[in-house]
Amino acid sequence: ENRNFFPPEGLVRFRGVVGTREQLAGATYRRNNFFGRDQVLTADLYAQTRNTDAYNARTLSFLTSLEKQTTLIFQKAWVFSTGLEVLATSELPAGAGATRTTYFIGALPLRGAYDGSDDLLDPKQGFRVSLRASPEISSQNGMRSSYARVQFDASGYQPVSSGVIMAGRVRLGTIPGADVATIAPSRRFYAGGG
Repeated sequence: ENRNFFPPEGLVRFRGVVGTREQLAGATYRRNNFFGRDQVLTADLYAQTRNTDAYNARTLSFLTSLEKQTTLIFQKAWVFSTGLEVLATSELPAGAGATRTTYFIGALPLRGAYDGSDDLLDPKQGFRVSLRASPEISSQNGMRSSYARVQFDASGYQPVSSGVIMAGRVRLGTIPGADVATIAPSRRFYAGGG
């Protein structure tokens, strides 16, 4: 990683993962304070192989995004991100008789979040909410489908006594618009596990 490869603040990062269940090679370009304070432009290209309990996937992906971030010095109530993602993935779902399918996917990931907590790293009171929505078009075996991946997160913090904070979190997700069989296994929501 070089955080100032393209001055000013033009980061270039190369990363790799070599594991028993995941292998990855990728490159990232990131420009901080892009047309405004705490706005970040990111472009990411990677190739990945993942072997999970639910699927085996070989993926090539390109993602670019523009994000308004919060920082420790300037904690913001509202943050956002918008982007474009294009990927090709060959996936084999778990289960007897499953066949490998290649998906070509285009997505527009969007995120908006509100932070009403009193501290970014150590909140003692307040709440946070965020909404992610990613309209997507998928093509596999000559069949097209369109759907939206939507995820809502909320957390709350309330002091109970000095030194004791009660915290709670909820996450809800849905994928309306297509039958689950037409959605790539790696793009579905999963719960539980380690």
